[in-house]
Amino acid sequence: MEFTVEKADSQEFAHWWVVYRDANEDFSQSFSEQFQDIKDVPFCHWILLDGQRVGGLIMVGNNIGDFYLIPPFNDAYSALKAILPPDGKLVAQGILTEHVEALQHLGFEVKESRRWMLRPTQAYAVSFDLQK
Repeated sequence: MEFTVEKADSQEFAHWWVVYRDANEDFSQSFSEQFQDIKDVPFCHWILLDGQRVGGLIMVGNNIGDFYLIPPFNDAYSALKAILPPDGKLVAQGILTEHVEALQHLGFEVKESRRWMLRPTQAYAVSFDLQK
C-alpha cells in the first residue's frame, strides 16, 4: 500500500469536498454556497492509495485543513501517518471530530478546539475534557 498526495483541480476538488467532508456545521449553506467557498482555493490536494482517490485536504507547507476521506475508505490514521511531516511540526485546522483521534495517536496535541452550539435550549450532558 502506497499513499501519495497529488495537487487537485480546485473546481473538481470543491465538488468532492462538499459531498464527502459533510461538515456544513451550522446548516446554513446550500451545496452551491459551500462549493463557492472553496472552488478557488489553490492549495487543494487528493490523497491517493495505490493511485486511487481515498481522500482530500487543503495543504500549504506544514498547514493542513479540511481533511476528508472518500468512502468506503475510512482509515484516517493510515492516511494521515503516510502524508504528514515526520517531524510533527503541523498546524491543522477544520479537522472533523472523527479525525482528531487519529492525529492524537500520531502524537499531535489539540491546542485549540471550537464547538458549534446546536439547539441551545436543549439540555445535554457534555464533557469538554479532551484528555479522554
